[in-house]
Amino acid sequence: MGTLIRSGARWLSALKILDAFAQSTLRILLTWILVPYEFGIYGSALLFIGFIQAITQTGIIQALIYNKSPGSYLNTAWTIEILRGLIIYLLIYIFAPFYIDLMSIESGEEVVKAIRILGLMIVFDSCKNISVVLFDKNIDFNKVFKLELSGTLVKFFATLFLSLYLESFLGIVYGTLLGYFSIFIMSYVLSNSRPRIELDIMKAKIILNYGFWIFLNSVATYLMFRINELFILKFDGIEELAIFQLALFVSIFARDSISFIQLRVLFPVVSKYQSSIKVVNKIFITNFEIACLIYIPIGTTLFILSNELVHVFFDSNWQDIASLIPYLSIAGIFASFTGIIESFFKGLGMPRHVFLFSIISIVILILNINLIFGYGPMEISMSILIASISHFFLIFFYYVKFAKMKVKKFGLRSLIIFIGACTPLFVLTICGFLVDLTIASNLIFCLFLSFFVYLLFLFLLQKLFHLKTIGYFL
Repeated sequence: MGTLIRSGARWLSALKILDAFAQSTLRILLTWILVPYEFGIYGSALLFIGFIQAITQTGIIQALIYNKSPGSYLNTAWTIEILRGLIIYLLIYIFAPFYIDLMSIESGEEVVKAIRILGLMIVFDSCKNISVVLFDKNIDFNKVFKLELSGTLVKFFATLFLSLYLESFLGIVYGTLLGYFSIFIMSYVLSNSRPRIELDIMKAKIILNYGFWIFLNSVATYLMFRINELFILKFDGIEELAIFQLALFVSIFARDSISFIQLRVLFPVVSKYQSSIKVVNKIFITNFEIACLIYIPIGTTLFILSNELVHVFFDSNWQDIASLIPYLSIAGIFASFTGIIESFFKGLGMPRHVFLFSIISIVILILNINLIFGYGPMEISMSILIASISHFFLIFFYYVKFAKMKVKKFGLRSLIIFIGACTPLFVLTICGFLVDLTIASNLIFCLFLSFFVYLLFLFLLQKLFHLKTIGYFL
């Protein structure tokens, strides 16, 4: 089991390190090329496309991974996905103007243009070789690495070149589309299997039955993560949306890049061992402690250094994101923990639990926005923090009860790990008193220092307490 997880994690780690570097570098460079308004056009287009995707989600990919013998279902699944992609694009093309009117978006023609071009990425994605799902099923992340890296590199260079050349939002739009096209091509290069058009009603019912809960969860997830952006777009406008989206990107991108690795491996592994709850619980505790060692340092670093990071790396047009990052970064820590628990429910074949707790979180978020805080970016950031904390504690204690775990199983070991995870926060706090962190050289030095001290502290904890989780992390 450990070898299986480590092998998959190595490939995904390499993928996400490269992806994180490419995405963050690209985003920073683009903030010096484009103004918030142009980012807002791109962001508002993706909001609408994401909504249409969510309400047409089939859950077929997850159903194939969960199924013990997915091979015989591939043709039917591919046929359904192609039909879905074409239907989605038709809906996107037709309803884009209605979305503009509903959200009262200025310069609606530009947004409609962006929506109709970006919508083609759904067609490319749905028509790619369905056999690539077997890469995840078999935890063959070597091929996943090659597949997704192609899209990352094409998107990076195409977006940067086209943005410099066109000096408009169209550079991001075309660059994103070319990234999806690259993955479409590579899916057929990397897999020897060639699916064919086939629609077996019985097979469709089987995979769509599992996918029904994935569909509901997809809608809930969209609302949970995007309804706040819809409020900002509706009540504050495109530029405020761009500010909020960039703050969200900075706050959760590093966390999402790493959690992608963890969750991508966890789902098929938990599915594999779903018949043994004792093994699953051991995997749960180990992954929860690893999450503490990763997400707490990232989130707390962003929390304490938000002003300094924005001052050093971003153009003056984007300085407002500094006030939002502290709330969103802490919310990101709890959201990471929640994502781990959701992967266990999905891997155990119970996605309905994920859906139900997502609905509760959405209700909490909406109540906070409408009754307590308000519709501005700052107010919505505070609402997200409260909803994220509530969501985590509710689903955590439910899982503990469901899996018949005892909270004391986490015990002293987990407490030590939690304290160790806070080491970068302590180091950076001291650095803030000693040097001016708005100077780029000082900031970078202190970040490296905190990372070095953190690894050293973990090494000492490992030697003193012989904690297996820290040994795995190191």
